[in-house]
Amino acid sequence: MLRCGSPPEGKVRDTMIELRWIGNRSSAAVAAVMGATFGLPLSVLLFIIEARSLAFGTALIIFIATAVLVPVIAMIAFEFGIILYDVAAKGLGGACLDIRGGELKRVDLSSYLRIALPLNLIYLLLFFAATFVLFHTGSLGTAGIGLALLPLLIVIAIGALNGIVDPVVYNYIAKAIGGAKLDIRRGVLGRIDTAAGAKIGSLLVAFNYIFYTIIIEATSFVGFRNAKLQSISVFALGPYPSFVIYVALYLVAGLIGAALVLELYNNAAVKVAGGIELNIRKVGRRP
Repeated sequence: MLRCGSPPEGKVRDTMIELRWIGNRSSAAVAAVMGATFGLPLSVLLFIIEARSLAFGTALIIFIATAVLVPVIAMIAFEFGIILYDVAAKGLGGACLDIRGGELKRVDLSSYLRIALPLNLIYLLLFFAATFVLFHTGSLGTAGIGLALLPLLIVIAIGALNGIVDPVVYNYIAKAIGGAKLDIRRGVLGRIDTAAGAKIGSLLVAFNYIFYTIIIEATSFVGFRNAKLQSISVFALGPYPSFVIYVALYLVAGLIGAALVLELYNNAAVKVAGGIELNIRKVGRRP
């Protein structure tokens, strides 16, 4: 029995690899380095701004807290996702990837979804549980907190849905303009080509924003409106031409953001932490 779904017609099976697990220590080190590289300039900027209006001691506390918390939060958030993947992959089998010549041509959807569906179902169940608690306690104070947190909860729920949809979109993008170019040597993910990654990131960000907007706009049809959510909809200034303007802005923002993140990874995390350890193996038939 094949571990992955059937390859596209004409594709060679032996190009598929299974991502069995991702190294926890290496990924934590990479996240910490990237967080520190980003957090230090941010803490300096905040210190300069706050020192003008606050006491020096208070501004210094803000500086230290930012410099420490940013890498810690980045490490915890990144590591949480890695641990969930490793646990799911151990029990269900890892996601299968079609990599040829260092280029990620395709994500095998059947193997990916058997991991993504249960994990994102957990996120959605947490979303519904949090929403129920916040809005059904009978407390005006808690209800107020619920209204304040509702945009964040909806964003988390949409993020979970995006986690299922994104690989489908990636496969179409990779087929049209080429996939991400990865330098994987001896089981370690080194550099990621910035140009290719930035183009893919730009299109994914724009798609996610369109996807997000469609869901937010759809809420008006069921009688729900939230000012915070509606205000950042691409239709907030009218259905057209604001749609085109916002999508164009997100294409540019995604391009710049992805390029910055990849350059940060390539020039800081890889050089300092050595990259992310991956346990991969070629996919064949079960013995």
